[in-house]
Amino acid sequence: MRKLLKFGKRIAVLIFIIALGICFGQQNLVLATEFNMDTFELEADLQNNLIGIADYFAANWEKAIQQRPTFPNTITSVESINLKMALSKNFNNSLGLFAESLGWLRATGDTARFYHDILDSANTNPKLYNLGIRFERIDLLGVYKQQKFEIAKMQFLWEGNLFSCLDYQKIEASGFGLLTLDSDNQRQTDIYANYQRINTDSGELGWGTRLSWKTAVEFNPKTELKLRISNLPGIIYFPSLVHEKGTVDSSPASIGPVSIYGSSQKRAAWNIMPVATQVSLLFKTPGGKIEVQGFRLGDLYDISAGYTYILNEQLTSEMLFSPITNKFGLGFQSAKIKLKIVMDSGYYWMIDGITLSVNI
Repeated sequence: MRKLLKFGKRIAVLIFIIALGICFGQQNLVLATEFNMDTFELEADLQNNLIGIADYFAANWEKAIQQRPTFPNTITSVESINLKMALSKNFNNSLGLFAESLGWLRATGDTARFYHDILDSANTNPKLYNLGIRFERIDLLGVYKQQKFEIAKMQFLWEGNLFSCLDYQKIEASGFGLLTLDSDNQRQTDIYANYQRINTDSGELGWGTRLSWKTAVEFNPKTELKLRISNLPGIIYFPSLVHEKGTVDSSPASIGPVSIYGSSQKRAAWNIMPVATQVSLLFKTPGGKIEVQGFRLGDLYDISAGYTYILNEQLTSEMLFSPITNKFGLGFQSAKIKLKIVMDSGYYWMIDGITLSVNI
């Protein structure tokens, strides 16, 4: 019942945001999407639910975790930077260079709590922690080709990429941590976990290709559906990839603080890129538009809804809320620039996300 009431409060916040937009919006938005062939594109997205953006850029991870009294059940993080420069373009086609860096992380809340309690030397409460983490990161550099076309009230844009992979990392680990008191009433920390790590060999590049898609469907002048799918398909060949499997165990005696044992080998490999999906449903209202959006990348997913209304002829404002992550967003958009900040409404309104988009 308590969880139901908490979720109900989040839905109420969402309804309040939409009501504000309807009441104060004064002009009509053009709902139909237009896929433009821009000369320069920059998309940067940084989101996490563990520490604030200021601590992130200042590399104050340890201090921020030490000061946090509670943690979410699941830790998530996304870092994405995408840069494109067109070398040749017209109304329907574009050819150019691109650089992309993408990383995402998902971990159990106990993983952060365990780290927090280890740093807190005064904490002597015995506890068992469920540890788990999945992390993936990839850096790409290459060329792209875009083409758009229209069928009836449906717009399509496809993009193909040929690229070299400058760096690739993937880590999966699971196990448990334990804080106990020994016979002398001294705190003792134990950890047992299995892990798998895959990364590019030093000096070796991967080579790959992928397709991405954008679609906009106008059902009527007041309703539109947008779909964006990246890396479908997407594949990379690595002539040499390091595969490492092992176990971390603090129980056996070792020359270091923790015993780590396992195996490592190098071999050529084909890797399938994680598919990223974003779907949006838009409804035009007298003062702006309502947008319901879903997102998925690897193990990460989110659903949000919000309202966009016009401030003046060149600037719009957006408010959104996610009942799943309990995050509140506020954004502003002009013809060329879009900026959005995301706050954790469940933790002192901490600013833990920022999105910047520039199109020229």
